[in-house]
Amino acid sequence: MTPTDRSSSLVRGDLTQIDRLAADVVRGVDLRFQPGSSGPKLAHPRSLNFIIDQGGSALTSGVVRGLLGIDDPFFITGVELVADQPGTLSIDIQRASFVDIPSFVSLIGGGGTVPTLTSTQTYADPLMTGWTSRQLLPDDWLRFQILASPAPASCTWLSVKLRLRPGS
Repeated sequence: MTPTDRSSSLVRGDLTQIDRLAADVVRGVDLRFQPGSSGPKLAHPRSLNFIIDQGGSALTSGVVRGLLGIDDPFFITGVELVADQPGTLSIDIQRASFVDIPSFVSLIGGGGTVPTLTSTQTYADPLMTGWTSRQLLPDDWLRFQILASPAPASCTWLSVKLRLRPGS
């Protein structure tokens, strides 16, 4: 079958394959083939990105900054922060299963390395030393909370990126 034949069949209404591929793209599935495979596989680690925006005002501590639902099992392999400008603040990342909301528990725990900007604009932690949990399950929810933002706070938005690998 030539590419023209395939496109003609799609024009005639064979949308099943396109619908499946479109659904995979919306879910963030990487459609590249791995060597020796017979179909699309997750070819590389994923990431979840969450923007905390104070609408032009400096970020303040203590307030929960939104929720993010998890659909598939993932293992967190790193965390990165990027702010709009150099500043000093730290963030807690908390998790709850859908049935446990509003009882969120910190993923970082008491002895973990808290993601912190210290007069900088970027932060990366590929080791996540001391985190109590790095496993995310389907129907988990994450929430983000600014722990400390000393005066004068300068950052007006913060991007949180969790690096993930599929599975448990």
